[in-house]
Amino acid sequence: MTTPRRLLVIAYFFPPLGGVGVQRTLKFVRHLGASGWRSVVVTPGRPAYPIRDPGLLDEIPGDTEVVRTTCPEPAGLAGSLAGRFAPADRTDGTPPRSPLRRGRRGRSRAALRTAGRWWTRLVRILLFPDDQALWWPFAVRAGLRAHRAQPVDAIYSSSPPVTGHLIGRSLKGLTGRPWIADFRDPWVGNAFAGPISWPRRRLQAWLERQIVERADRVIVVSPSIQRALQIRYPGQAAKILCIPNGYDRADLNGIEPTPREPGRFAIVYAGSIYGDRELTLFLDGLELLLTRRPELRTRLRVEFVGRVNVANQQIAARYAGTDRLGGIVSWTGFLPRREAVARMRSADALLQLIADDPGKDAVVGAKTVEYLAFDLPILAVVPRGDARAVLEELDWGVVADPEPEAIATGLERIVETPRPARRADPEGRYDRAAQARRLAEVLAAAVAEAVGGHSAQANR
Repeated sequence: MTTPRRLLVIAYFFPPLGGVGVQRTLKFVRHLGASGWRSVVVTPGRPAYPIRDPGLLDEIPGDTEVVRTTCPEPAGLAGSLAGRFAPADRTDGTPPRSPLRRGRRGRSRAALRTAGRWWTRLVRILLFPDDQALWWPFAVRAGLRAHRAQPVDAIYSSSPPVTGHLIGRSLKGLTGRPWIADFRDPWVGNAFAGPISWPRRRLQAWLERQIVERADRVIVVSPSIQRALQIRYPGQAAKILCIPNGYDRADLNGIEPTPREPGRFAIVYAGSIYGDRELTLFLDGLELLLTRRPELRTRLRVEFVGRVNVANQQIAARYAGTDRLGGIVSWTGFLPRREAVARMRSADALLQLIADDPGKDAVVGAKTVEYLAFDLPILAVVPRGDARAVLEELDWGVVADPEPEAIATGLERIVETPRPARRADPEGRYDRAAQARRLAEVLAAAVAEAVGGHSAQANR
């Protein structure tokens, strides 16, 4: 019987955290066992990221060792300061005293809270490459202890946060084991990132080069990201590989569709909305369709399941009146994965939104391929690029340019077109198990290369 190889996994996003950032690493860990790899996962014990989905803990294989470490973060400190200086709840049911009546003590607390907020902002500016920078020493120590207790064969790190790759790089140097750096999103030139200062951009470029040159393999999620890195680092091109995101049909097992309103065509968007233009473009297109075909007001329903940032909440509020999209568009907020899957199973079609801003042609979006598991029609409002290429390759769904006229036409098509009588991905090109097998091949090649290199040095 072959002894399983051990993989040291560095992942900030891991259960009980929830959201799309968890799925890729969790599914790799879950399916790598079939290829002879067992994982030991180093992850924060109390991460500041607010989304929790404890049900995902059940998906971690029983033979997986999970090491939870300290991870100081500004967001966690901010919460502690807010709790420390917030007024205590009254036990008699009356509201807290007004700050105007608290006198000197109230003013002192307010000043301390303000100082805490400014201090937290300062820390965010100073930390590099991200808010999780202080996780580095704790995770390195935990990973080194795990290796000394039972040696690992390879190291895998996932970003964001990029601090995960700094941890992986350090552990490679300390253990001599090959290291695979997986970029779930691009870092330099990320189309969804806000503006950053010139010095920080230079630091990002320098550190990205260090990661790419030092890692034994670099994995990305889309061909465009792969090409961009290969162009920036031509000397490293051969080791920059693409393993796209995928779906796991097992996620649907035992989950019944959410009861739905009869006679309605339900479109579900499952996931966070990150961009600044996506939502406005879609809602404008929806309004345009309803202006042309007002009878669809009683037939069409669109549900957004997931986090919506403040800017998009304000956009949604502008369309919420009964004279606009009130009663047609609903906002459910974040749901645990099982509940979100139940909402998607009850849908007639699933929705993806990516605007045509610079750089977004390289964005596929995890939901684009996760939707394939449901074999439901997909309305993909996406620019020409990688997301569109996935659906065109599979000849699946309705693709619309990200502008209101095309969105209105796409919505009309998705409502009127009968549901396909075949599977979205009949060959399983994007199945999570297949992606894990591909990662296992990459790991094996990296290990063999490292062993060969050590043998060559020993024979000199």
